[in-house]
Amino acid sequence: MIMAVDPAFSRFMPDCVEEPRSCDDRIYRAPQLANAVLIGLAGLTLFAATWLLTGSPLAATVAGGYLLLNLQMHKGWYYIASDHLALWLLTLVMLATVWAARSKGGGRWLVVGGTLAALTLVKAVFLYFTMLSLVAAAVVALARPQTRRLVSSAGLAVFVVYSLMIGGGWPATTCPRGV
Repeated sequence: MIMAVDPAFSRFMPDCVEEPRSCDDRIYRAPQLANAVLIGLAGLTLFAATWLLTGSPLAATVAGGYLLLNLQMHKGWYYIASDHLALWLLTLVMLATVWAARSKGGGRWLVVGGTLAALTLVKAVFLYFTMLSLVAAAVVALARPQTRRLVSSAGLAVFVVYSLMIGGGWPATTCPRGV
């Protein structure tokens, strides 16, 4: 896909990874631009999640601004890595969770499961984060009888979508046959 957007990236060779100076810097322009866009999207998504959670534009501005203006965190924006995509997906998980908790409707928690699955497909370490989240939802369901049904159905929806996307779906189409 990147090669379709930026034909210069087709000149990327494995030697570029071992010796960065062996390749022209222009081949990295599209991925670097994508990283910059993902940083901006992450800031805007965190702004929206914070505003939805607190109702305070000031708190939302501080949260989004912190993410956007944290230069130490973004010093490697020019590297071709999935970190900035994971950052945006993490803020998307936050926004989806706040939205699902604050709105009514059966499918809202499916969005949370889908965003968690996408995040795990990008960075596998978030598998543990998801498992801890589901355990926390189960503890809340057991501890608070008045919300047991809501939390149980929400947790089940997240678990089903997550399991289908991680255990089936995309991995099933990319796994070599016979493995």
